[in-house]
Amino acid sequence: MSKEDVKRLKDEVFGYNTFYVTGTSELGEELGVSEGVLVKGNLRADRAEVWKTVQENVERVYEGKYTVFMLEEPPADFFGDDDDGGSGAGASMSGSYDASDPTNTRGPRISFLIVPASKAGPNPRTSAFQYVVAIALFGLTAGSALQLGLVAEVSRLPQATMDWLAAGSQGIDTSLAPGELPPGLDGFDSAAYIAGAVPIAGGIYASAAAHEIGHWIAAATKKIKLSIPYPIPNGQLGTFGSITQIKSLPENRTDLYDVSVAGPIGGFTVASALFFYGLALSAGGGDPNELLPIPNELFQGSLMLGAISEAILGGTADQVKGVAVHPLFIAGWCGLVTQALNCLPVGQIDGGRITQTAFGRRALGATSLGVYLGLSLGVIGSSISLPWALFILICQRTPEFAPKDDVTEVSPERQNFALLLIFVSLMILLPGADFSGLASDPLLP
Repeated sequence: MSKEDVKRLKDEVFGYNTFYVTGTSELGEELGVSEGVLVKGNLRADRAEVWKTVQENVERVYEGKYTVFMLEEPPADFFGDDDDGGSGAGASMSGSYDASDPTNTRGPRISFLIVPASKAGPNPRTSAFQYVVAIALFGLTAGSALQLGLVAEVSRLPQATMDWLAAGSQGIDTSLAPGELPPGLDGFDSAAYIAGAVPIAGGIYASAAAHEIGHWIAAATKKIKLSIPYPIPNGQLGTFGSITQIKSLPENRTDLYDVSVAGPIGGFTVASALFFYGLALSAGGGDPNELLPIPNELFQGSLMLGAISEAILGGTADQVKGVAVHPLFIAGWCGLVTQALNCLPVGQIDGGRITQTAFGRRALGATSLGVYLGLSLGVIGSSISLPWALFILICQRTPEFAPKDDVTEVSPERQNFALLLIFVSLMILLPGADFSGLASDPLLP
């Protein structure tokens, strides 16, 4: 930022009756931007009025050249020495502070971040290559969801084929001549077998689609632009969900929170409906020919889902053969696990965004450490913990960028709902007790 622009900033944007400037600092990579100025000082009026006035003045003086952010002031030594005395000048505000009250001028010191408009937000454009990647991922995710359905109904294969598969798993040579079918598949209706996997694949995609639709509806109401979703295939759950980038700057924490939480609400709603409807059909309300046997160990993969399932289906379970369930139960189970994974308070996934906006970046840093520890020990997520941890570290590690107003907190009701969402997700992902003595694990059928 040129010296002339900095001088106009002090003279024409800020003032003694709004925000008394005590120092400015050139920015570096510490705040994730390479250009601009951090302006420090003291509030002299209601925070909401000052914020509105500063935004209007920046637009009037610079005519769209810069974008302004309001954030809590970093520590005094964050950038080193200031060019004009630093943030130590002036009296520090003190006393009780309610950040959800925008008229409060007391509490933590705030700063204003002035960044060139071209560097202030994400790139709003989506390239042709990104569309190609998204289409390819849609196809791969559809294939992984269908593959999960095929594996789930493997018991419907002829007994000769099952014996051949079992022999291969025991190290016995089961190689086939070119063009030779596995034993028992001559005349087997493969089309019907594939069609039987559709309810599971469709249910998994339904909960994933509801998740994305929730994001898009909330984003439309908040006038926030989102990228196309990039679905992530996974053979154990069908999908890990989608990467959906925010392509415009949210005005405040509440806007970012509402967009972030809308996806899990939609996904959990559809996945829960599938789970409980499938559970009802499994308990005797459906066609027995549609049921699929799953091992009892599945119930030990989730503390909450296992307890609910055992309470309803435990009496029908056979210690050797397991329990027969409807395909929609499997789709709902996988959908709920996927939604729970995405609500963990870590990184840039929905749970990380929700935690950051509801409780701040420091809270997200602390919860992220706990989540990584839980995933590394397999306490959270059981057999899916390692691939999920790698996915976050590679694709979703960086916390979400700040909204323009990163000071005014969300309402207490939103904070409480965030805690509830994280609690429910942990109850789904924590393993249940194994009272049967059977080998515990998987989250999956």
